[in-house]
Amino acid sequence: MTNLPEPVSGSHLVELYRMRWQIELNFKALKSYLEIDHFRLVKQERWLCHIYATLLVFLLSQLIAYQIRNAIWGVEEKEISETIAIRSIACEFLAQMYEAVKQKKKTLLAFIPLISHLFSRTARKPNSAKGTALKRLQFI
Repeated sequence: MTNLPEPVSGSHLVELYRMRWQIELNFKALKSYLEIDHFRLVKQERWLCHIYATLLVFLLSQLIAYQIRNAIWGVEEKEISETIAIRSIACEFLAQMYEAVKQKKKTLLAFIPLISHLFSRTARKPNSAKGTALKRLQFI
C-alpha cells in the first residue's frame, strides 16, 4: 500500500485494506479447506489438472455462496460468513449435488432451498451500517 500513485484518503485506504483482507480469506480457503498447498510428486499434467479442478470447485463454491448470500440479504437483511459458506459448499454440498444428479435422484435446484435454509440459520445482522462486506467492496 505504500506505492499508491496519489494521496489517498483514510476512508479509501480502509476500503483498500478490506479488499486485501478478502483476498487473504480466499487464499485461506484455498489452503485450508481445499488443501491446494499439499500435493504429491506427480507428472506436471496431472498436477495442472488437480490445480484446475480445485480452482473450479472454489469458483463454483464462491458463485453459489454469492448468490445465496445476496438472496438472504435481500429477504432477511442478514449476512452469512463467506468462509463458512465456501467451506460448506466446497467440502460437503458439491459432492452431494454431484452424486444426486448423477443418480438422477435430485436436480441442482433442489439443493438451493436446503443450502439457503442452513446458511440463514447461521446468518447475522451486519456490524457495519454499510451492509455486507460485498456491498462495502462495491463501494470503491
